[in-house]
Amino acid sequence: MLADLNLNRLRSFFLIAEERSLTRAAARLNMSQPSVSQGGNLRLCSPEHASVD
Repeated sequence: MLADLNLNRLRSFFLIAEERSLTRAAARLNMSQPSVSQGGNLRLCSPEHASVD
């Protein structure tokens, strides 16, 4: 799954985490909020995708 990550998705993911707001992250990315949330970034944030080594 992480192999599918490209730089744009990684940047989106980072900004969502940094802003702690999908709306503010979308504004910084100059994208609509639905575009950011449908880009797969929220899926990466969900607990079932977390791995503990």
